[in-house]
Parts: sequence; structure tokens; C-alpha cells
Amino acid sequence: MYEKIAYIILGVAIGKLFDFYIQRRKVSSLEVAILEELEDIKYRLLLICRSYERSIQIYALNGIDSGVPLKLSNPIFKKHYSDIAIKLGSAQRKSLSLIDSCVESVNLGINRIEELHSNTVANLSDEAIERWGDLLKAQYINAATAYWHVNYHLSNQELPFLDIEDSEEHKAYLSQRKSSEEHVEKLIKRARESLNRDDFD
Repeated sequence: MYEKIAYIILGVAIGKLFDFYIQRRKVSSLEVAILEELEDIKYRLLLICRSYERSIQIYALNGIDSGVPLKLSNPIFKKHYSDIAIKLGSAQRKSLSLIDSCVESVNLGINRIEELHSNTVANLSDEAIERWGDLLKAQYINAATAYWHVNYHLSNQELPFLDIEDSEEHKAYLSQRKSSEEHVEKLIKRARESLNRDDFD
């Protein structure tokens, strides 16, 4: 009788260990999938930045680009973040949540671009074109900042730490923001100096 009980207990223990192993495998697979999704988002953000650069150059020549970037998506994160969150460290959770907010912010920016595009095309006043240009510049910086966050997470997967002001990481973030702003101004200056509208046909 005791032998049967021992077998039952052993069977239950083995079953729980197997379930634990399967769950760990699943979580590890999901972690890899989310990181691969981040690589995809990073590439898409690069394309969005390139699209905004083109639109900013056309704006610099008092034109309006007909193209609008495609929105981002992160379905694996949305569906499975809760499955892996318990295994992540605090810095990893904060970083992934921040990236999710960045994705939403970039998409909201694209919505604003789409809305203002039709209004600006219908009203090509100097004021309307300036509003259009201001929005393009802001959304380029927004997308470039999102790209920086994704790249930072992928380069520092174990500890993507950004909390402390005046840390080297925080200084790098601020430097990126400044660099993006300067890049926009250079795009406009160079477009006005050496390009014309026909270059974008």
C-alpha cells in the first residue's frame, strides 16, 4: 500500500516537474518571439523615419508629400506580455512598457499626419503648410526616439536601465533627442540649398 502511495506521489511530482518544464519552455519561446518582434519594430521605425525625412524635405520646398507611413504593430507583446512579465526584472518590464507606449505614440502621430494631410491639401495657405511642417518635425523626433528606445533595449536586454538622471544612459538619451532635432534642421537647410520639387517626382 505504501509503495502505491509512493508511486502516486512520485507520479504527481514528475507531472508537476514536467508542467514546470513545459511552462519554462513556453516562456523562453515567448521571450525570444518578443525580442524578434522588437527587431521588426526597429526596422519599421527606421522606414518611418525615412518617410518623415522625405516629407520634411518636400515641406522645406513648400510642398506636401502624398505618402504617409504605415502604422506599427506589436501583437506578440500585446497578447503574451503578461505570460512573461513575472520572469522579467524591473528594468526589463519598464523598458518593454515604455516601448509599447512609444509604439502607440508613433501610431497616434501617424493618425494626426493622416488627418492634417487632407486638411492641408485642401487649404494650401502658408499657415497651414507651417502647421504641417511642425507636425512632421515633431513626429520624426517621436519616431527617432522610439527607435532609440528599441535599439537600447535590444543592446541591453538584461538591464535596459534608464531611471537615473545624469547617468550615462540618460545622457545618451538626451544626446539622441538633440541629435534628432539638429538632423531635422539640417534636412530643411540642405533641401532648400540643393533640392527642388522635381527631385521627388
